Amino acid sequence: MNKAKGAVELIIDMIILDVSKKSDAYFFKNEVLMLAMNNKAIAQAREMLRKIKPDFEAFFVKSMNTYIGKALQARDSQGLRVYECYAAGDPERRWMRFTSMNAEHIRSVLSATKRQGEEIMTKAEVLEVFLVALEAVGSNATVIEVYGAVVETLKKTKVSA
Repeated sequence: MNKAKGAVELIIDMIILDVSKKSDAYFFKNEVLMLAMNNKAIAQAREMLRKIKPDFEAFFVKSMNTYIGKALQARDSQGLRVYECYAAGDPERRWMRFTSMNAEHIRSVLSATKRQGEEIMTKAEVLEVFLVALEAVGSNATVIEVYGAVVETLKKTKVSA
């Protein structure tokens, strides 16, 4: 069941849409957070929460940041991501509407995705070695019991997590 969006979520969605349509096309997640924090209604809510208890404001900002991350993972009716991110030498990843990306942007996303896939495969291979070793020892075995032997096996195969 989908929960109805609150006012803050709707404001953030509008900010993301606005920044994704600007002329240079890419934007940073932190840029969205800063614009949200400076929105008049959100600023008033932050001030009210700060007066109640400073921790409430910090939690509110953290919640907004979490929502921004979730909103940037949105998918269209075809199941494709509405926004994609890529590294371009900036401290943060650049975000962009998928439909605005050109071949250079897609190459960047593809390269990063392939690297992540390789890292996940490597991790899966390492976990597989641990699982085989644990099953050989017994159902109640823990990683600490097979750690040394597995590390030696991994050194021989040059696989690392």
